[in-house]
Amino acid sequence: MEQLLSYADTKRIARNGNIAERCAIASHSDTRPEILYYLADDPNAKIRQCIAANAQTPSQADLLLARDNDDEVRGVLASKIGRLFPRISVAEQDSMRRAVLDILEGLASDQTSTVRAVVSDALKDVAEVPHDLILQLANDDAHQVCVPFLEYSPVLTSEDLLSLIMSAPVQGALSAMSRRAAVDEQVADAIAGSNDREAITSLLANSSAQIREETLDRLIDEAPGVTAWH
Repeated sequence: MEQLLSYADTKRIARNGNIAERCAIASHSDTRPEILYYLADDPNAKIRQCIAANAQTPSQADLLLARDNDDEVRGVLASKIGRLFPRISVAEQDSMRRAVLDILEGLASDQTSTVRAVVSDALKDVAEVPHDLILQLANDDAHQVCVPFLEYSPVLTSEDLLSLIMSAPVQGALSAMSRRAAVDEQVADAIAGSNDREAITSLLANSSAQIREETLDRLIDEAPGVTAWH
């Protein structure tokens, strides 16, 4: 919008404006919350995407958009919420945290893996994410959802990782764990004993991995047949 419209003009455009005008209203940071909420139910998905991307959209509208039937709308919302969550200040947490978490939890259970993957990528290195939500995403059946958390999440403990290894995770999951900034001896032993050659290759290449001498000796005995380990 080139100039700030009156409230009456904004309402009129929200109801009867063309797509470009409604997008302008939906994207503007000064649009009143009730107008943004009204446009969250706009029949045009492009308008709803603009609402989903607007950081000033009220949480009630975001909750509505989290159940939108358009995958792109939910994906845009997931990206925004993932960016906003780490920035919630201590003073704001009591009033905002629960609402934002409700939205995140809904998006983390989205039926479309691409939406869940957006959540995963946004939160993969955030320490303040609840442990149960991290475990849910780390256990996801979709590679693009679980791998970012398995490789980067500071919330996952060694016990979590060992449990995930025992659960026969999706292909690529062990390699992601092998690339973590810190891999302790127990996790390294479990990866080395998995017979996943790609994961073991990543483990050997990880200078921060703590590999016991006995484990390394066993891998050396097996290495003649695995050129990548050399």
